[in-house]
Amino acid sequence: AFLSTPSVYCSLPADARNTCYLFELDEQWASDPNFRRFDFRDRRVDEDLAGTFDAVVADPPFITADVWADYAACVRSALRDGGRVLLTTVGENEATLRDVLGNPLGEFLRKAPFMPAMRPGSGLPYQYSLFL
Repeated sequence: AFLSTPSVYCSLPADARNTCYLFELDEQWASDPNFRRFDFRDRRVDEDLAGTFDAVVADPPFITADVWADYAACVRSALRDGGRVLLTTVGENEATLRDVLGNPLGEFLRKAPFMPAMRPGSGLPYQYSLFL
């Protein structure tokens, strides 16, 4: 499941996308057969897909704790038992992620050594990190 990550979803080869879903608010992706309109404030994915994903990739539009709490609920609703996550946020949010994900997800969460490069002039004042 790809939550608010259309660029990552669309970078997959077409055959790989056939086994994935893009959960996104922006309707510009609606022509994709695996698009699901998604509002993180609903705190869940569509009921017919709940608990069916081996992995969730999420990149919320905001880095605040309240938004992460909503996304964490969505992540938990999407994952099957033993599922994995890849999350992007600022490094300072590590404790928040552990808290809102709860256990066992939060307990085993780790910050990846790789840090995405930001394009000069992107206007983002902070460095993002990946959490697995």
